[in-house]
Amino acid sequence: MIFSFPTNIAAVLRTNLMLALVVFSVAMVVSPGCSGRKKAEQAAQEQRDKTIQGALSSLKALMTDNGMTVPQKRAEWNRIKNLNLNHAEVDEWLDKVDAFLKQEEQRMAEEKLESERLAAEKEKAKKSFQNLLTYFERIANASSVDDANRHIQEALGLFSSAQVPVLIVISTGANGSKDYDRPTTIRKYLDYIKDQRKYERQAEPLKLDEQGKIKELELIKQ
Repeated sequence: MIFSFPTNIAAVLRTNLMLALVVFSVAMVVSPGCSGRKKAEQAAQEQRDKTIQGALSSLKALMTDNGMTVPQKRAEWNRIKNLNLNHAEVDEWLDKVDAFLKQEEQRMAEEKLESERLAAEKEKAKKSFQNLLTYFERIANASSVDDANRHIQEALGLFSSAQVPVLIVISTGANGSKDYDRPTTIRKYLDYIKDQRKYERQAEPLKLDEQGKIKELELIKQ
């Protein structure tokens, strides 16, 4: 005797079987996709962690003497900041390094200004000395006392006062120590040139005051 299901029951079974097959097929397709996405997310997180650790290491190194110049350190700081990691510890170190670099940049700016000031002062001193040598020569070779006195008055205009000290080096030791002749003033020294018709030459750079006037003169005795 052959047993048979009612037609409606058979139809339901066929439908359920087809649904089960569809679900199984979808599961087979979707499951690998979910696994791949999870692996991609894990790889991305690992890369982010690696980037964060690298950023922290670089930021900490920027506050040490690692051979980089301040501009190079600032460029590296900008690179890390532009990563936009949004990480609390990285942000904390970004702030620390920023404050440190601002101090270094301020120091560099001040050193540059000082260097420029010294260079300008040195150039002024050089020009002042060349002008002074010209007056020395004119006074020593003046055609008359009146002519010499005129040059003396003009030369005094280069000095902060007629009482500016003139130091004349008579000898220099091996260790750089110097022996000086009796101190005098620029007015007396210019009169000496007029009387003796000769002059010494400079041994050290001129010292200028804030107005660019000579405030001290050091010469080497011939």
